[in-house]
Amino acid sequence: MNCNNQRSNMRYPSGCNCQRSCMEKNNAERMMAERNQMDKVRLEENSCPIPFQNFSQSQLMQYINEVSFAVDDILLYLDTHPNDKNALSFFHDNVSKRIAAMKYYAAQYGPLTVDTAHDNESCSWKWVE
Repeated sequence: MNCNNQRSNMRYPSGCNCQRSCMEKNNAERMMAERNQMDKVRLEENSCPIPFQNFSQSQLMQYINEVSFAVDDILLYLDTHPNDKNALSFFHDNVSKRIAAMKYYAAQYGPLTVDTAHDNESCSWKWVE
């Protein structure tokens, strides 16, 4: 474990006196790295079906908010249950839904986040050029 609190009177086998906080930090770092990797892969693949083509702008924004909440909420759960396969599957499914919705929104109305701003499909920002 990566910990700056190593001392000669180690209480835990890992060599750290603050095992719980180090484990939480390592789990959070691992989850963020996994999330970033999944985001990159899914953005490149663009293999998600688009179930929201007939949504209005406000309905699409509501869908993005709901899926984003689900992703954030399951990340909190995964902090304490990192080996739950069902939760990991739920996380991956909702990340792909969020990415697809964000890309579709960027193409139709303009980007919501920086990672969709460079998208070539988005034409709402042509005035910047």
